[in-house]
Amino acid sequence: MSLEESTSLIIGSIMDKDPVLFHDQYGVPYISIVLQGQKRTFALRSGMLEYFIRYEFFEEDETTFTIGVLKAAIETLAAKAVVAGPCIELHNRIARASDAIYFDLGSGKVVRINKQGWKIMENAPMPFCAYRHQKQQVEPKKKGEIAEILQVTNIHSHKDQLLFLVSLIACLIPDIPRPIVYFYGRNGSAKSFHEVLMRRLIDPSETEKMSFPPDRKELVQQLAHNYLATYDNISHISQDQSDSLCRAITGEGTSKRLLYTDQDDIIFRYRRAVVISSIKYLARNADLRERCIAIRLQRISEKDRRDEESLLQEFEEMRPRIFGAMLTTLSGAMKRIENLDIGSLPRMADFARWGCAIAEELGYTSDEFLGVYRSNLKTQHKEMMRQDEVSLVVMEYIRERGEIRGEPSDVYAQLCSKAKQMGMDTDKGSGWPQASQVLTRRLNLLEDDLADAGIRIKTLKKRGNDRWMVIEKLPRANDQS
Repeated sequence: MSLEESTSLIIGSIMDKDPVLFHDQYGVPYISIVLQGQKRTFALRSGMLEYFIRYEFFEEDETTFTIGVLKAAIETLAAKAVVAGPCIELHNRIARASDAIYFDLGSGKVVRINKQGWKIMENAPMPFCAYRHQKQQVEPKKKGEIAEILQVTNIHSHKDQLLFLVSLIACLIPDIPRPIVYFYGRNGSAKSFHEVLMRRLIDPSETEKMSFPPDRKELVQQLAHNYLATYDNISHISQDQSDSLCRAITGEGTSKRLLYTDQDDIIFRYRRAVVISSIKYLARNADLRERCIAIRLQRISEKDRRDEESLLQEFEEMRPRIFGAMLTTLSGAMKRIENLDIGSLPRMADFARWGCAIAEELGYTSDEFLGVYRSNLKTQHKEMMRQDEVSLVVMEYIRERGEIRGEPSDVYAQLCSKAKQMGMDTDKGSGWPQASQVLTRRLNLLEDDLADAGIRIKTLKKRGNDRWMVIEKLPRANDQS
């Protein structure tokens, strides 16, 4: 057969299955089609349709096609989807419609959660996208207890347990900003294990733990394709990565160049749940820190340590019950939130409000939850100041001498000298800024935190384009005239 005949044969075979060709909110072409008795929805260029075409034609009469033929057929279908097909918003794992939340189990079934409870259904009122990494979720069981998960965690503080349970359930609410759950602690404290637990309960995946990619576009892709993104054992959070995580939490737009064109950008708008882990607390940026709940895990002693395989087996046995309990708690919180009367709220106000409703459903009071949440934010500030080398050096220098004045290069030299006196490693790769302009950017990020510690940073113009930096103690109220 010629290229045109082969292409027409493939397209005809696909259209005989009465598919829906459409494009999503980003202009990406999709197909929704019944294959092997199951309705599937996936991006036309993802490769999944190509696999099914190859399989079905080979099974029928051992017909095979070249890559050129398959690409021509799929690109024709993609053109139909973009030009003539409707625009349909696709959802990733969890979506809200009217007064209900829908959880895609990945098996063709969904769970509907509303104020009356939850129910497994065959069809959802909205389409969900399917990515290759996604796995099916277990079907939930009723009459479980969410606190059962604490039996396999290393979270012993009652305050941290409350924050963990509330954050876990809040991940099921798709249309509010939720704080990053940040596990940190020494090696052997089971940080990665806690990420896996959250991943399996919220967004099961073949890729249970990820690393920050070096390229921002890849990070955008990861966040777009994962409802819950888990970043394991990170050693650094750059300003760009911090900004991307903040945008993912709040749902702001992020642009990404399409792979198959040199001209078009698509604006991704997504709101994601994020979990990260590291040995040291690394959220230096105040905007990121205010969007985190930090849980410090202690190293597990040898006598208390269990192998991960047996722990996961125990967890898998309880997972349907825990998942069902999460849904039941969410349903109860949906009833409570309408009548909540709360005063002032922290920056993540929507999460704080829902957190109060969830906490009440778990048997706590709103005041207890808000108190623990605010305390956690203060603890993060103290932890950052305790671990940040630049903050420690600046505070010690100001304590001894009262102020630093000079051009940025002079300030840099003075602080480097002080850091060495304090026994810090300032060599390349140590984390210490390697140039005055890098130090200046770091100080800009620390400005609010140092102000809370009573230290002010000012950058003045001395003459021409020269800059003059002043780091000094903030005057106390009774010292001001």
